[in-house]
Amino acid sequence: MIKNWHIVVTRSRFEKKCNTLLELNGIESFLPMRNVLVKYSDRNKWVSKPLFPGYIFVKFSTNERFLALSIDGMARIVRFENKDYIVNESVINGIKNRLSENKELELISTSNLVLGAKIKIIDGPFAGTNGVLIKAKGKSKILVEIEAINQGFLLELSENSISKIL
Repeated sequence: MIKNWHIVVTRSRFEKKCNTLLELNGIESFLPMRNVLVKYSDRNKWVSKPLFPGYIFVKFSTNERFLALSIDGMARIVRFENKDYIVNESVINGIKNRLSENKELELISTSNLVLGAKIKIIDGPFAGTNGVLIKAKGKSKILVEIEAINQGFLLELSENSISKIL
C-alpha cells in the first residue's frame, strides 16, 4: 500500500493529543513544534507550540484513512477539488531538517500576499518544492508555501538553488 502525507485539521488545541494517539495506533504523524516565549503577569515562560496551529501532517494509506480520522480530536482531511491534498515528502523532510538544525522557521501568512515570480527549488532539503521569489534587503528569499493551509515560511537560498517556472 502506498502511503502519502496528508494535512489533517484538528480540534482547537488537540494537535499534541492527536499526534500521541496516532503514534499509539501505529500511524506515522509529524507535528512541527516551535518554542515561544509566553508572557504571564508574574513571569515569562518558554512554551512548545505547534508551528501550524490546528493542523497535523499524517502519513497513511487508503486503508488506514478511517482509522486516522477516528482518532479523538481529528476533524477532517484538507481537500482540494474533491481530492485529498497530498504533501510532497520533500516538504516534510525540509521542515524536519530545518527544525533539527535549530534554525527558526519564519512563519508568515500567505493569504494576503502579492505573489511574485513562481520558482522551483532544485537544491537542498526543499528540492522539488514550488515557491515564490521575494527580494528583501538585497538578498534572495524564497517563500515556500503550503497552499492548503495558506501558510509558508521564508528561506534564504542562493540563486543557483532555484529555477524559474514559466
